[in-house]
Amino acid sequence: MSIKTIDLGPITAYADAVAGGYDGTREEWKVYIANVAENARQAAAAATYARGIKNVSEGWAVGTQNEIPVTEGSPYYHNNSKYYYEQLRDHLPNLEAVGNSITAVRNVSDNIEMLQNVHQHVRQIDHVDADLPKIVTVADNMTAVSAAAALINDFTDTIAKEYDNTKDYNVGDYILHNTDFYICNTAITAGEEFDINKWTKTDVADSLVDIASRLDDLEYSPVNISAFTVNPATIEIGSTQTTAALSWTMNRNASVLKIDGANVSVASRSQNQTGLNIHPTTTGAAKTWTIYSKDNRNHESTRTATMYSYNRVFYGVSSIGQLNLVDSAFVNGLANKPLSDTRARTITLEAGAGLYGYYCVPTRLVRDRDCIIKFNGNTVEFYKTTVNVTNASEYEESYTVYRSPNLLYGSTELVIS
Repeated sequence: MSIKTIDLGPITAYADAVAGGYDGTREEWKVYIANVAENARQAAAAATYARGIKNVSEGWAVGTQNEIPVTEGSPYYHNNSKYYYEQLRDHLPNLEAVGNSITAVRNVSDNIEMLQNVHQHVRQIDHVDADLPKIVTVADNMTAVSAAAALINDFTDTIAKEYDNTKDYNVGDYILHNTDFYICNTAITAGEEFDINKWTKTDVADSLVDIASRLDDLEYSPVNISAFTVNPATIEIGSTQTTAALSWTMNRNASVLKIDGANVSVASRSQNQTGLNIHPTTTGAAKTWTIYSKDNRNHESTRTATMYSYNRVFYGVSSIGQLNLVDSAFVNGLANKPLSDTRARTITLEAGAGLYGYYCVPTRLVRDRDCIIKFNGNTVEFYKTTVNVTNASEYEESYTVYRSPNLLYGSTELVIS
C-alpha cells in the first residue's frame, strides 16, 4: 500500500494545488474537496483503531479477547496489537483529507507529509508507538472538515462562477478565471473580455472570511437591555429586606454582562440575590441596581432597577363614627392598606347595611393641599382628624384620617385627588 505524495500547499484554489504537484483535472479537484466529509468519517474510524494501538503500546488493558483480559503479559497481547494495526493500515489512505476548519484544510499538506513518515514505519509494529500520537491528533481534527469542504464547494459552484464576457459585474463580485479566484475592483457595466486590471486575485479562505464579514455587518444588531426590574419593587418603610429577584430583557446575548460590577452569565436573564440588608428609614429609593452589557463590537448598554420604600395608605369601612376613637390600631385594622406614596386614587367601598367610609394617608402627602373626595360623582367634604400611626415594621408617622359625613350603603365609589 502507498500514499500518494502531493504537496498541496494552501488548499484555496485549484491552481495552487496544481503548482504543488496535483495532477488531476479541475473537476476531479472539486470532487476531491466535496468528498472530504466522507474522508472525515473514515478518518474518525481510523482514529479509533489508532487509539487502540496506542493503548496497547503503552501497556494498558484495552478490553478482552477470547474472554481473556488483554494486558502486556497476555498471550493475546501481540494478536490484539496486530488486529488494530491491520485495521489502521486499511484506513491510512483516508487520513489524507484532515484538518480543523479552513485553516486545517489550508495546511493539509503538512499532515500528509507527517502521515507519510508514519506509513514508512507502519509495517513494523514496534515503530507505530512513536507515531500514533500524531495520527490520533490528526484524526481528532476531522470534525470540521466536512463544513469547510461544503463552504469551498458552494463557493466554487455558486458564488464564484466562471468569468462571463457577456455579463456586467459590480465591485466586490467574485469569479473564477483560468482556475484562479478573483474579486472585482472596478465595475464592469458592459460585457468585455477579461481585464486583469479590473480584478484582484484572491483565495477561497480569504473570500469566505470577507463574505462572512459582510453578512455579519448586515445582520449586526447592537446589544440592548430593554428592561431591568426588581421584585419586590416596593417595601414598607422601617422594614428589613434580605432578598431581591432581578430580571432583565435583552435582544441577544452580550459578550460581557455585569450587575453592580460583578460578572454574571451572558445567557442569564434573571438573578436572585440573598443576604441583603435593606432597611429604609425614609421614603424613596431604598436600593438601586445597575446592569451593564457590552457586545463583541464594544457597543454598551446599561439600565437601572430601583426598589422603593413607602408607607401605607389605609381605607375601608367601620361602624365607629366618633373620630376621637380613631387610633393607630384602628387605622391598621382597615381592610385595604397598599404601599403607596401618593394620595390620589379611585376606590370602591362595600358598606353593606350602613357603615362609615374611611380614607387615611400620611399627613405629609396632604400638607400643601387637602384631599378632594368625590362621593358617587359629587364632591363631598369628609370629616377629618390627625393621628400617629405605627406600621407593622414599627415605623411611626402622622396620618390624616378622613371619614364620610354619612353612613354608606352598598357599593360606593370614592375618587380622591
